[in-house]
Amino acid sequence: MSRQKLFTRELAHAMLSVDWTIEAQKKQIEKTLGFLPQWAEPLLQAVHKQFADINPQISAQNLRRFIITHPYFLQAWRDHSKSLRIRRYTLSPGASTTPLIECDIPKLESTDNLAAWLGISKPRLEGFADTRGLERKYSQPHQQHYHYLWKPKRVGADRLLEIPKSNLRAIQRQIHTEILQHIPLHPACHGFRRERSCVTFAQAHCSERRVIRMDLRRFFTSVPLRRIHAIYSGIGYRTEVARLLSGLCSNQTPYDVLRTNHKSKWRQNQQFTAPHLPQGAPTSPALSNLAAWKLDVRLSALMKHMDGNYTRYADDLAFSGDYSKAEANNLVNLVRCIVEDEGFTVNHRKTKIMTLASRQRLTGLSINQHVNYPREKYDELKAILYNCGRFGPTSQNRRKHPNFKAHLQGRVAHVHSINPQRALRLQRLFDRIEWD
Repeated sequence: MSRQKLFTRELAHAMLSVDWTIEAQKKQIEKTLGFLPQWAEPLLQAVHKQFADINPQISAQNLRRFIITHPYFLQAWRDHSKSLRIRRYTLSPGASTTPLIECDIPKLESTDNLAAWLGISKPRLEGFADTRGLERKYSQPHQQHYHYLWKPKRVGADRLLEIPKSNLRAIQRQIHTEILQHIPLHPACHGFRRERSCVTFAQAHCSERRVIRMDLRRFFTSVPLRRIHAIYSGIGYRTEVARLLSGLCSNQTPYDVLRTNHKSKWRQNQQFTAPHLPQGAPTSPALSNLAAWKLDVRLSALMKHMDGNYTRYADDLAFSGDYSKAEANNLVNLVRCIVEDEGFTVNHRKTKIMTLASRQRLTGLSINQHVNYPREKYDELKAILYNCGRFGPTSQNRRKHPNFKAHLQGRVAHVHSINPQRALRLQRLFDRIEWD
């Protein structure tokens, strides 16, 4: 992209980031360029005249095209192109991953309103939002807003859990409950939402000739600050309010935390030190679903064109249809291109094409004929419960779960949500266990 196109793109972003008035846009242009040029007001008047019918709903691309061809701008560029430069970049609402919608969310017109709504002072709000990027520089745990815990995975680098401390967690829960839960999600999304589950995620792919399972690598950390900002801008919040909300829901991992894990690679560390969605925050699941809105739109359109099915459960993607082996491989390549174009990455080691002749599994569930709990896992859990009743629960807690009773209760409840009849026998075995 040429320097002229880059300049006009940032100019369009600046104009769209504030109220659709000439005065507000003049101030934003002055912040963006460092001064207010003489041609700014005539250009703004021409823009408002041209787009009077659609005003703020104009896209950044269409606005940029109008600016770059207008005589006022062309003359200014010919005379002063060397001195015209962007002094301050704007996080663009044009990069929004969700549609501009009206929903039942708090009307926060200013940062004062946001602080009052959260019940904290403005300095504390700025501190929790970490607008100065101090979190990644702190080395002492009492200075940090998060607890950090490395969890080993079966394959690959360890997973970093970033768990917010109580005060920040309460703020994030309020944002999640009163804002994020009210924003509609794409129908293909089944994870982290009400009345959807791993069962509904798998049901669309039962008895299909071929089922393709794909996985997104580092799903949460792949969502950068600009994308979080675009979500809040897309639902109607002004730039400063969206900036603080984005800061409250993102994190920059301290350098000292990354140094403690030798398995983490340089590229992974770069994602952690940049503002990202922390895995462990109450707001991250909902924001990741909203960040993947456009990905869901494009993949759903692709599968509609190919007469197939598509669903997503967090970072798990599932596709199915009456495809040959060659068609399935071609579909995998198309999906990979779309995923990478949307800023995510496919974990190729977890990509799997399953036929009806083999065991078809999604999120650990069998889907060859209908959604069911796998027989071998059911037998394993039944044996554990039986031995707990016979030899005591301590003898079966080989992985040293701190609350083994709750762990087994959760596994039985999971089977009940999939196949209630098979869960009855498990529940009877669980009831016979004598707990200390």
